[in-house]
Amino acid sequence: QKVVEACERVAALQQMRQYHDVEPDVFASSIHHALDGQGSGKSDEEIQEFYSRPSECERLLPSLAQYPRTLPFGSGGAWDAVVFVHGVVCGFLDAALERRAHVLKTHPTSLPPPESHQLQRYWPKSVEPVTGVGSGWLMSSSIQRALEDIRTLSLEVLPVPKQRLPLLDAQALRVIEGLQQLCRSSLRAAHASFVDIHANPMAKFREAVLKDMAYAEASLHENAKILKHRTLALSEEFEDVEVFVRLSALIDLPRLDSMMLRSEAFRRRVFEQCLAEEQLHPLFFRMVGCFPPTKSLLEELLQPYPELRWTLELNALTEVFNTGQWPAALHTVKEIAIKAMERADTTKDQNRTKSLKALAAIATAAQDHVPRCPS
Repeated sequence: QKVVEACERVAALQQMRQYHDVEPDVFASSIHHALDGQGSGKSDEEIQEFYSRPSECERLLPSLAQYPRTLPFGSGGAWDAVVFVHGVVCGFLDAALERRAHVLKTHPTSLPPPESHQLQRYWPKSVEPVTGVGSGWLMSSSIQRALEDIRTLSLEVLPVPKQRLPLLDAQALRVIEGLQQLCRSSLRAAHASFVDIHANPMAKFREAVLKDMAYAEASLHENAKILKHRTLALSEEFEDVEVFVRLSALIDLPRLDSMMLRSEAFRRRVFEQCLAEEQLHPLFFRMVGCFPPTKSLLEELLQPYPELRWTLELNALTEVFNTGQWPAALHTVKEIAIKAMERADTTKDQNRTKSLKALAAIATAAQDHVPRCPS
């Protein structure tokens, strides 16, 4: 792993050197800060010294994040600077990842393979599993802080939604497109470092990245609910199930339906999320109708939610006075309420217990007054 990491660092530093040739003044200032303020960062000796130390190549990233802040926000120079920093950081991360992929292609056994549980996927279009477990230097605390600082910088330069000027929207779109590439490169680096796309470290990092991406898209348009396609695409590629469900329910329901058809495991995750988030309860009832779970799974899912269980029973009734469904449904509602009261967890919520008692009493009384079908 150490040898492969060294190769990755050299590749990342070489990419930085190419950008240095494009904007030498910008990099001179960044090298000056990276060297703790020693020297000017412009002399050939200082440049040579810095680029001869690949073990410290990431020290340049926090300094680059400060460059756009030296320019007045709202100016064309500030927009250009932010977009430039996006490109530099993406190039840095991508160069390291490409070098790792090249090493694995030419020397497949140079890195240990991941464990089977780290390769699980819900969707066919998500990011491909890693083939070798390298070091986690791309997700070191210093690099994560630098990436967060650059995302924050990107949000700072974006106009507020009320500033609806065509020029501002055009410039903001450039920043958002650059931010999208930065977020994708960051998530690729995180996946390569954390390996398991569903593990807590990856989930925590992914949540922060997608939150910033969604906020950026919201600044571009007033009606952000229908325009977060970039965030949705990233959530799909890197399997952030919660974000994908929330956004696809708002802006691309057929996409969610397609995913539900493909994966039974994902289907259960959607049911669980819809039950846990009150604003998604209507989506739960729709999904149960479109993708009916087994009776045993439905009972398991709804056990903590008796009020939704009896709502589902009553929603299933049709042609009430032409069938005998009402008595059976009311009996089921009564049984659900009684069982919920008997469970120990209801003692923690006295108001809920009282409501369930009232519901059981109403259902019992209603059973004796249900109109019968005409003979």
